[in-house]
Amino acid sequence: MCLNELEELLIQKFLEDDGIEIVRRKIDFNLVNVSDRELTGVGFLTQLLSCDELKISATTNSFKWGKCGATLNGEGSMGIETGYLIYIEKGYIDAIEGYTYGEEEWPERITRIEMYNLDL
Repeated sequence: MCLNELEELLIQKFLEDDGIEIVRRKIDFNLVNVSDRELTGVGFLTQLLSCDELKISATTNSFKWGKCGATLNGEGSMGIETGYLIYIEKGYIDAIEGYTYGEEEWPERITRIEMYNLDL
């Protein structure tokens, strides 16, 4: 199973974060595969198959990155507000989690993605 457009955009956004010490800033998404994607009703959790393309750190650090949000299927307050976490396990990108804020349901189809940085 391949990454979808939203997942690719999130990984690209993560790789552009200058505040993180990483050794790889570009990934060939054709070499990345999804092992599992679970929809929760208010979000998703995508597990990635481990591969050399996902190794982004020379260390074996594990952490979560969550500096990105997006408005889906609309503009500003007219869309669905969402947040994301990227899980790094032992220096590899391991999983991506997306969620809506409040009681909003995750859309069945995404027609527009407007990403923005979260100031944490």
